[in-house]
Amino acid sequence: TTEDLFQQIAEHNKKDACNALFRKWYERLCRFTGHYLDRKEDAEEVVSDVFVAIWHNRTSLEKVSKAETYLFVAVKNRL
Repeated sequence: TTEDLFQQIAEHNKKDACNALFRKWYERLCRFTGHYLDRKEDAEEVVSDVFVAIWHNRTSLEKVSKAETYLFVAVKNRL
């Protein structure tokens, strides 16, 4: 699950779990962001920024209980 990936990124297996999270959610988050932005490139940049922020703040991910909601809110907050 996405919660499991967050936990793995926070504790161990950081790189593999982060790559799996990216592969699982990148396209869907880009489509979601695309509803708010006109250019596909802008949507991709917002989503990429969220994944960079997740990596930089990975130690706090273990506190997240609803990972899917976290991802969508993180993207929405960057718009």
